[in-house]
Amino acid sequence: MKFRIITAILGIFLFTASIQAAEVKLGYASPNQILQKLPQTKLIFKKISDEFKDRQDELVALQKEIQTLQEKGQKEAATMAESEAIKLKREIESKYAKLKLGDQNLKEDVKARQNQELLKLKSRIYTAIQSVGKRDHYDLILPITALMFAGENVTDVSPEVIKTLTDPKAN
Repeated sequence: MKFRIITAILGIFLFTASIQAAEVKLGYASPNQILQKLPQTKLIFKKISDEFKDRQDELVALQKEIQTLQEKGQKEAATMAESEAIKLKREIESKYAKLKLGDQNLKEDVKARQNQELLKLKSRIYTAIQSVGKRDHYDLILPITALMFAGENVTDVSPEVIKTLTDPKAN
């Protein structure tokens, strides 16, 4: 029994020593930094902005209508009948509620589309990180958020990932 325990302990020490003797290539990447620096990110925001431009323009036109009605109410307040003033006030309130709801819906829809497109791009980023890791023979690449300290031998692969994603020849 003692022999088995001694053999097991000796095996663990030998295994640990062989791991320590092996050259380990470590790296880290910052997916958020990569995302911010990629030209594709700007293109996504431009594409989504263009996609929702018509709805944005409708809201701007509605806002101008409200402003015109408010100005009309202020100019004609002295000469306007009470029933007409109430009708105008209700119309302004109705249009304002429509504007507020439309604005909220637009923001939610834009955010959902941005998240959808950014999720696709993040997936490409993680695939590129793996590609760089395999191509450059890294043993381990960690996200920067997992690091508390990195020595000189630990490499930031973010620039290589950006290069891989922006330059088709880099692969």
